[in-house]
Amino acid sequence: MEEVDLYKDLQLDRFFQGLAKIYSGLNINIKSTPDVLRSIDNICLSHGFIALNEEWKELTTKEAEDFFISSLRFNIGFTNHENMPEEKAKNLYHDLTKSFNLEGCKVFTNWYNNPWTNNEDPTGINTISDATLDLALVIVDENKLLFYFISFED
Repeated sequence: MEEVDLYKDLQLDRFFQGLAKIYSGLNINIKSTPDVLRSIDNICLSHGFIALNEEWKELTTKEAEDFFISSLRFNIGFTNHENMPEEKAKNLYHDLTKSFNLEGCKVFTNWYNNPWTNNEDPTGINTISDATLDLALVIVDENKLLFYFISFED
């Protein structure tokens, strides 16, 4: 398994605490949700995070794009505090995901709803770390996985 550290390459450390890595050389049966979730949980455990098993929430491609861009643009702890302009967030999203054919991927998160776009349903979280708040977004295809994680401490 090879890994590329996009967190440092894209200078995301200037905006928040977290990680963004692409793991390649994987053999994931994308049609088997249990296989996909097992792959995600293995990456979680390798970072000392909590495995969520079936508690990961699958997102549509559009939901994933909105979630990624919002999480880059705004602070996770103060959801109306802007970290960067929308255009920069969109560019970083494309830099993070450019090696994926998003229509053929599966995307998962540890949040029940997007706190930046969903004001009707309560937002909940299945935390994977010891941080006050954390957010994980994971894109998976047959041979690679993007693990994007941000955390917030008050």
